[in-house]
Amino acid sequence: NLMPCVLPVLSLKVMSFVHHAGEDRGVQFRLGLMFTACVLASFLALALVVIALQSAGELIGWGFQFQNPAFVVVMSAVVFAFGLSLFGVFEIILPVQFGAGGSHGRYGESFLNGILATALATPCTAPLLGSALGFAFSQPAAVILAIFLTTGLGLSLPYLLLSLNPGWLRFVPKPGPWMDRFKQAMGFLLMATLIWLLWVLGQQVGLDALASVMAFLLLLGFALWLYGSMLSLSSSTARRTTVWILVLALIVGGWWQFVGDRVSAEAVAGNAQTVAHGDWIPFSEEALAAEVGAGNTVFIDFTAAWCMTCKVNEKTVINTDEVQEVFAELGVVKLLGDWTNRDETITRMLRRHGRSGVPFYAVFPAGKLDDPIVLPEVITRSLVIDALREAGPSATVASR
Repeated sequence: NLMPCVLPVLSLKVMSFVHHAGEDRGVQFRLGLMFTACVLASFLALALVVIALQSAGELIGWGFQFQNPAFVVVMSAVVFAFGLSLFGVFEIILPVQFGAGGSHGRYGESFLNGILATALATPCTAPLLGSALGFAFSQPAAVILAIFLTTGLGLSLPYLLLSLNPGWLRFVPKPGPWMDRFKQAMGFLLMATLIWLLWVLGQQVGLDALASVMAFLLLLGFALWLYGSMLSLSSSTARRTTVWILVLALIVGGWWQFVGDRVSAEAVAGNAQTVAHGDWIPFSEEALAAEVGAGNTVFIDFTAAWCMTCKVNEKTVINTDEVQEVFAELGVVKLLGDWTNRDETITRMLRRHGRSGVPFYAVFPAGKLDDPIVLPEVITRSLVIDALREAGPSATVASR
């Protein structure tokens, strides 16, 4: 709940706290239970998918769902739709409400927020989750289920505690016109999340496919605007049915026309390219073995476009002048592994060192391929520099 990976769901969290702060205590508790139950159900579903894929011989890691461009498109569409609803473009009108949620389907909203929070908040593992998940992915099904459900409980626990202690929300003003403005402000945070998701998608499928996906989102927005402008609580069943058919036809037709094969595995493979960033060398097991065997100290950085913690570490630690100067001083060879799309070589390397996802950092001293210094997911400049100095300089530097 405290890591950059969870930032994309910040607006949903804040909106949930504010929107229900004035509710009856019993309603708040039921909403908290609904959210918690949905998060746990989502983690259960994720665990079952992991177990099924591993049973089929697939090699996967934490955050694997973000390696599928179709999943990223679906999440982009959902986030875009949520943002439009906060802007007032449309409001979901249900013929039968979830439980006793009232005219706005509060329980349905809490349920959907639980799904979205789980989907958006699970691509990274820092700082404490990495070891637990690395252990889980190598264990029997029962252990995977237990660890995933415990993780889900950890994600939902703040909501459950607040629902049990609504007095903690006394700082929230009483409901009033300000809430509409606040909802719109939170909508902009969701649009920021959308920008991040589309950037990730662009890394996976290229600019042409990204433009097509944006055309699909435009059509989705038009469909939701039609829904919001043509339906009300008093709409007849016939009108409701007609509008739903029209909206679904636009969305399904838009997906078929603008998305479809553009996010397939073949499209990702066609867009794949090996790019060296500055003096970074693309990671491969052969390159690692060759550099270490040649007497070089090697630093490995496994990252992904969808990993927020990776980007924070790169900005505040790895790419700083202080750390880069030590890299140069010691003659360190830097290998970069991009896990944005599926890469079994990187996944095997992660498993070998007890990790299930990114970020992953390790320093290999010269000539010691089997004895790396593995760093935690959340790093500091001093931590990296100390590990580099402990590993020592490359042979070419040491001989000067």
